[in-house]
Amino acid sequence: MADLAALATRKAAQQQGRDQQLADLKAMLAGGSPDSSMRARLIGPGNATELRQALLAGDTPGHEWVLCAGALLVGSEKGLSFVRELVGL
Repeated sequence: MADLAALATRKAAQQQGRDQQLADLKAMLAGGSPDSSMRARLIGPGNATELRQALLAGDTPGHEWVLCAGALLVGSEKGLSFVRELVGL
């Protein structure tokens, strides 16, 4: 019986630790602080002229962005829906 009581105590302590981790994660996500580590923008659909105008109309990265990269993904909106979901657009 003592072993079972010790096991129950250990399990309760583990559960409290998990509950605290979950509460910390919820607080972090609910904080609403913007993620400034990455910016993404979706432009399209359109022809080359429309896409060029849309690219030039947006904000350009400033000096605070040490690394910048661009990607051009070609496909249908339905075909690229996974990428949109992945990036958060």
